Amino acid sequence: MLTLAKDFPACCIGGDSVEYLKLASAGWSNLNRTPVYPAFLWLVRRIFGPSLEPVLWIQVFFLSLGPAFVALFASLAFPAFPKVAYISGLLSSVSFTGIKVGHMILTEALFAPLSIGALVALYFGARQCKETFIVLSAVLGGLVFLVKPIFLFWWFFIPIFVFFFAGKHKPALKVVLLAMALGLAFPLGWSLVNFIKYRIFTPSWSGVATICIYWGARTLAIAEDYRPGRDQIEDRRKGILEIYESLGTLVQRYRFFSEECPHILFARPVAAMRAYWVSAFENLPRPFSTAELGWSPVDVSSPMNTLNLGTNGLNALLYITAFFGALRMIAEREGQSLLGLLLFFVMFSLITATSYWQGSRLMYPAEPVLMLLTGLALASKEEVGAPSLANQREPI
Repeated sequence: MLTLAKDFPACCIGGDSVEYLKLASAGWSNLNRTPVYPAFLWLVRRIFGPSLEPVLWIQVFFLSLGPAFVALFASLAFPAFPKVAYISGLLSSVSFTGIKVGHMILTEALFAPLSIGALVALYFGARQCKETFIVLSAVLGGLVFLVKPIFLFWWFFIPIFVFFFAGKHKPALKVVLLAMALGLAFPLGWSLVNFIKYRIFTPSWSGVATICIYWGARTLAIAEDYRPGRDQIEDRRKGILEIYESLGTLVQRYRFFSEECPHILFARPVAAMRAYWVSAFENLPRPFSTAELGWSPVDVSSPMNTLNLGTNGLNALLYITAFFGALRMIAEREGQSLLGLLLFFVMFSLITATSYWQGSRLMYPAEPVLMLLTGLALASKEEVGAPSLANQREPI
């Protein structure tokens, strides 16, 4: 609707968007970026022409799969609470973060629905002992990695999620190991591609660069001042970026980051840990903040507006309601599944805490956890003919 009405800019280009557009017309990937999103841009523009508006329309379609996946997960996980699917799906569909991501030339438009789809497939496969879906989840996770490299460790989390989500009948160990092997094959295969092209065996140096430019800069600022201002952090970022930009090749830049970052962090461990957890708190989802859409003068990059509690109480209400949803899962003897959902949320928090000042889009794929728990807190239980949640598995 925003695309059609032109209430939002026809195209939102900023940050990494320029690099993705360049790659779309020149090779699709480099040592920094994986190929799927640039290839997506290339394909859409090849079919529909150079305008970016068709790209936005297709991104909106892909992002609309996110609420559908959330509703599907709710119907699978909470059959005794049929209204959870409607509530959680509706909440996901009106997330301001999701609306904004659909109107930006950034990987999240593909990354978010695919990662949620991987979680749904894994839950269904583990809960119903449908081993094909566990393997499908690994393949989806690999594709997500090729969209955005931060999904590198999905293969590692597969057996943990299977443990938390499994029903009475556990999937065979060989299937879990096969899924892990398939998931690991994607980053290993892409590391081999980079080795052939650049003589560096790495899935991407994007993570190393983020650690250095963001986490390293905040660490240096905190080491000087326990509560540094944004200007102090930005000065440190600019200093690192000046060195980065002075190096002529991606290989030189990768080696600089891989050597400089450990020195910055290990030489200042206390400041590094504080910088990490401050960033993790700042990145917490705030799906109903108008600042996410740029409709508010509130500076979303300011550390003082992490949840926008003062300007938008809906976010605080969402977290409070989700907390009661978590208690309800425990009351329904679904503590193990709750741990699985929380692990998905924490996993994204841990892998995105090396960056900051990018609004809620970094944690957007983890938003469904809040929506699901909120839906469970608000939904009524079906009393007639509905099995309880606990009957789906043996007690823990």
